[in-house]
Amino acid sequence: FLRDRVNQSVLGLFVATFLYSLLLLRDVRTPTDGTAFVPAIAVTVAYGLLVASVAAFVYYIHHMAQAIRAGSVLRSVGNETRAAIERLYPQGIADEPEVPVPALPDRDPEWVIALERTAGVITTVDDGRLLALARDHRLVIELLHVVGDFVPHGAPLLRVWGRDDPADEGSGHEGSRDEGPSPGDLAGPIEIGIERTMTQDAAFGFRQIVDIAERALSPGINDPTTALQAVDELHDLLRRLATRRIPSPVRLDEGGDVI
Repeated sequence: FLRDRVNQSVLGLFVATFLYSLLLLRDVRTPTDGTAFVPAIAVTVAYGLLVASVAAFVYYIHHMAQAIRAGSVLRSVGNETRAAIERLYPQGIADEPEVPVPALPDRDPEWVIALERTAGVITTVDDGRLLALARDHRLVIELLHVVGDFVPHGAPLLRVWGRDDPADEGSGHEGSRDEGPSPGDLAGPIEIGIERTMTQDAAFGFRQIVDIAERALSPGINDPTTALQAVDELHDLLRRLATRRIPSPVRLDEGGDVI
């Protein structure tokens, strides 16, 4: 509702007309206040804005009546999910096989970073900042939750391993590696929100469409037509997703090591 351009334009016109008319009243003076003065051009503009507001309100009613239909809601969610798939998985499935990547360290992590902020849902993860921290401080970082997961306060968020610099092996300088970033620096690239968004979470679109289908098939509603429309949207989205290569959950540095 808030992102709809028609709603934004109509509400903006309503507010602009009200404020313009309110400011105009300050310049209208009656004979009891002294010399009578009525700004004719400004009043004409106010009448024009009023007529435009009435016309916009009529169109707004028609637009909202169409926008709240189940088919329109499904198509809106479907379009947003399609855009998220195009943005998050731009690469198609190639013929060449995937190259195997090294596994995470098999020893216990040196640090476990817990969520110290308010509990919430992971909305976005800044991969670039995490990769830069891992590369600069010679770390291996594992994100324990994916985008869209709910993380309670104090729950483990990251596991971190330190890596010795190969150039220092055998040098006897055990303290050559820095102490590493603070827990706040490591958790900083992970944004926590109150609800899921489709910025980096295309699965949220599937969840919304499934919710609509389940409600449509509930005994209280019993609307198989809406459920069928939801299945059609899921069919199209799954076909699009099946032709895309899902990025590997593992990131490597220039030397081919996990970071």
